[in-house]
Amino acid sequence: MFENEKFDEILTILRKGGVILFPTDTIWGVACDATNEEAVKKLRTIKNLPNTEGVVSIVSSLDMLKFMLTTCTRASKRSSVTTIARLP
Repeated sequence: MFENEKFDEILTILRKGGVILFPTDTIWGVACDATNEEAVKKLRTIKNLPNTEGVVSIVSSLDMLKFMLTTCTRASKRSSVTTIARLP
């Protein structure tokens, strides 16, 4: 997906509250640091998403899910936590 030498640049962008565009199998994805409220606002603006619509957050573990649930704002939690699935 990404060239190895691009990872540091991508991480820097995300850590500074930036938004990235990345290819998937079928569409282009738009991503940001979901724990950064300003980054999520940028993502919503880019995608023209109202606050009433949730965004997808992908986590790697239950610990990360717990962290996300305690870090996200109450409004974000209400609108975005709809389905939790365990991936292999």
